[in-house]
Amino acid sequence: MRIHDVMNKNVVTISPETTVAAARERIRAEGIHHLVVTERKKIVGVLSDRDLAASAESARVAEVMTKNALTIAPDETLRKAAGMLDGRNIGCLPVVKDGKLDGIVTTSDLLRALAKGDTHPAPPAERYILRKRGPRKRGVPI
Repeated sequence: MRIHDVMNKNVVTISPETTVAAARERIRAEGIHHLVVTERKKIVGVLSDRDLAASAESARVAEVMTKNALTIAPDETLRKAAGMLDGRNIGCLPVVKDGKLDGIVTTSDLLRALAKGDTHPAPPAERYILRKRGPRKRGVPI
C-alpha cells in the first residue's frame, strides 16, 4: 500500500499568526487533532492538540507549532511513513506532491490500514502437496 491509499485529502490549514484560542476552536469544530500551518501556500509547521494543551490563549500559533515538519510523498510506502514517525514525538506527516500540499497521513490512518490487513496480502488458503513424499502410512505415529 502507498500513502495515497490511506491519506486524508481534506487538510485543514491555519496561519502562523492565528491565536491559540482560535486554533483550539478550529480543532474542536473540525473534530481533528492536527492542523497544517501554512504561509503563502508553503508549509511552515504542524500544530497538534498536544501543542495547544499548555499554551496561553493569547499566544500565536507560530510560537507553539512544530517547526520544520517532516513531509512525505504520496507514492511512498506505509512502512516508510511508520519509520519516519517512529521515535519522534509527532503524530502526522503532511503529504506533498509537486511542492504542493496534497493531504495528510496520521498514525491513526496507518493503524487503520494495518487493522484492515491490506498492507500485506494473506497467504493462499490452498495447501501445496509434495509429489516426492510418497504415500502416507496409516496407523504409524509420527
